[in-house]
Amino acid sequence: MSLRESADKAGEKAIRDSDLRVEKVTLENPREISRGWLILPGVGQALDLGTTLVGLDKGAREANPLIAPLVDKVPVFIAVKLGLGIAQGFLIKSLADNGHKRAAKIISAVSFGAGALPAIHNIGVIRKQ
Repeated sequence: MSLRESADKAGEKAIRDSDLRVEKVTLENPREISRGWLILPGVGQALDLGTTLVGLDKGAREANPLIAPLVDKVPVFIAVKLGLGIAQGFLIKSLADNGHKRAAKIISAVSFGAGALPAIHNIGVIRKQ
């Protein structure tokens, strides 16, 4: 047996004896949406809630006439703000599960902005107090 034949035979044996594993690759479910998109509205609401509570503590007032009656009842105010974020998360999940992933992401971003923009305003008010 020549050197080349011996090398080929050894190579074939090595391939047979090696532990080759093939991993199954699955594509992501196109209807799934990452958790980040689901919690983003809650983060926006939490930012608004936190800055509103700090502002109220420093003497500011709630400018939103729909929310103003709730700020005197802090536990109710907290429940409403966080409940809004949770409800928005469920809406986003429902949209994504029904094949509207892009709409779910847009609503998530807009919902985050609806909480984060008032929080930015609140920070400006707090700085002036």
